[in-house]
Amino acid sequence: MGSVSIRTAIYVRISDARDGETAGVDRQEKDCRKLAKSLGWSVSEVFTENNTSAYKRRKVTLPNGKVQYRVVRKVWAEMLDRLEAGDFAAVVAYDLDRAVRDPRDLEDLIDLHEQYGVQVRVVTGSLRVDTDADVTMSRAMVAFANKSSRDTGRRVARAHEESAIQGKFAGGRRRMGYSKSADALHETEAPEIRWAYEHVAAGGTLESVVRRWRRVLGEGPLGGVITGVQVRDVLLRPMNGGLSFYKGAEVGRMDDGVPRIIDEETWRTVHAILMDPSRRTGVGKPSVSVLAPVLRCGQCQGRMNARYRRDSRAGRKDPVYACREGHVSRHRERMDEAVGELLVDYLGTHADMLRMPVPVASTSSAAVEAADLRARLDALSQLVAAGEIDPADYAMASRRVRERLEGLEARLVRASARPATVALLRSSGDVAAAWAAATADVRRTVVKELVERITVSRNKPGPFTMRGVEVDWRYGEGES
Repeated sequence: MGSVSIRTAIYVRISDARDGETAGVDRQEKDCRKLAKSLGWSVSEVFTENNTSAYKRRKVTLPNGKVQYRVVRKVWAEMLDRLEAGDFAAVVAYDLDRAVRDPRDLEDLIDLHEQYGVQVRVVTGSLRVDTDADVTMSRAMVAFANKSSRDTGRRVARAHEESAIQGKFAGGRRRMGYSKSADALHETEAPEIRWAYEHVAAGGTLESVVRRWRRVLGEGPLGGVITGVQVRDVLLRPMNGGLSFYKGAEVGRMDDGVPRIIDEETWRTVHAILMDPSRRTGVGKPSVSVLAPVLRCGQCQGRMNARYRRDSRAGRKDPVYACREGHVSRHRERMDEAVGELLVDYLGTHADMLRMPVPVASTSSAAVEAADLRARLDALSQLVAAGEIDPADYAMASRRVRERLEGLEARLVRASARPATVALLRSSGDVAAAWAAATADVRRTVVKELVERITVSRNKPGPFTMRGVEVDWRYGEGES
């Protein structure tokens, strides 16, 4: 009677395989098949994880709500489930550290052997769970491998931190807007990223950037549809403004070999705008209500939103701004046009004042302190580059400085409060033409910057009129 061939799963993995390189796992599979054949086992399926770490941990929420940090390998977990289901009676890997580097993973294999008789073999012979002696030796070897991974991780992290402090490019996959080695700007993407910074700083939205990038670029550098999250991530990337970050903290400036897409001041402005917790997120339809953020009902003081009012006689729906309680309403397009004319007059009259920084006493002191903190960070980074202080000491000394600086920069951007207005005034000598050419998103932002509120009171039925409409300007006096 012939022997029954054992259904076998092969598991192959390599930690670092970029740009689709598969030679490493292909060699492992070849040697694993050779071992299975020598044992008389039949290979039923190969489980492959290319460019996947067996050590890097992620936060995992367990079914009982408890949070743990575990190594997450989807293909490995699938194979374990299939082994438990009885699809295979054995598993072959190339080496111990190709299969397990975390003690939890080894215990899973031990449980499968003890409960279901699953056999485990590796090409190098360094992993077995057949006997108590095998289990003890495997546990010891995994413990040493785990310690080696931790030591290596600390050394690599330390090297990455020092490289970031020195402003060196970290490498890896190509960054949108740059060449693969980041020593040159991408001829198509970089101008679009620069436009996006200027657009957002001037009051534009991520929605409008997404629509333009989809039209001009087609897709992102890694393929697929361009999304609002992708746009936001690209604009928040410090390297674009010549800054070097490590684990979310600013540690210096990029060296001269990495060109800037945008100047540092613009990057910091857009960073503060995008990080503002009050900012609406998500990508949807373009804004249709230019005045809604500042319109208030004169009777209940509630907000007036963009709606449609049915005109049964004319058989149509008219766009209006209306109080939620139905107290007052105004035709939306005519209201936008009338307030737009007032705003253009206001801009023409107060242009010189609006171009100046906001006259807030705390703003000037914050600007002075922010400049001082940046100078201190520059001095510290120069000391690191000169080898006069250890990078670890630099990280500790600069942490609190960076935290304080981030808070000040966000405060300065909020205090300036007029980036869209200033951009509009700079875009053309003809304010009326600039306003007419502005998108609804930009107009909406300019209105929020310049108008405290617009109070709309009841009016007699009839043709549109601005009677009962009062505009409260944030700076100076205007006509209403």
